[in-house]
Amino acid sequence: MKHHLFFVTGNAGKVRSLNNILKELKSNVVVEQLKYNYPEIKDDEKIETVALLGASYCYKKFGKGVIVTDVGLFIDALNGFPGINTSFVLKKIGTIGLIKLMKGVKNRSVDFRLALGYAGKKGSKVFSASVSGKVAQRPAGRGGFGFDPIFILDGQKKTFAQDPSLRDRYGPFRMCVKKFIRWYDK
Repeated sequence: MKHHLFFVTGNAGKVRSLNNILKELKSNVVVEQLKYNYPEIKDDEKIETVALLGASYCYKKFGKGVIVTDVGLFIDALNGFPGINTSFVLKKIGTIGLIKLMKGVKNRSVDFRLALGYAGKKGSKVFSASVSGKVAQRPAGRGGFGFDPIFILDGQKKTFAQDPSLRDRYGPFRMCVKKFIRWYDK
């Protein structure tokens, strides 16, 4: 029996990616997109809190099992900036602006963190994962979205935008989906 959940996002590509991972995992979960711009509640500096509160808000509003994600780039040299405000910062200054902030900085280490929040009949739960990398010297690539043009996974030479399969295989989204399905399918 298939379980239908709703992924609250404006990005249809994320929904396709999620359903592809679910198929690979042979899960009974099928996800549909629910386009809704829910208010991000930032009670603290944790993406897990933002994702969990977002999922709970959407579940209360729509009465359907939902998944939401929140991501953040935590740049070491900038004391974790932009962190939970990554989406806002990208809208305001873009990847070029982040690169400018890093001008002359040798330590380009960064953590790409993702939290997947669920709320539905099974309660509410959050799953998180992160990968380490570095901020590129300049944006590169046309694939992907968000900060993919400036994120280089440790051990790689290309950005996620240059080779989106790196993000799909090794990114924190896949890790979170695996954790979620292990829990949900119990």
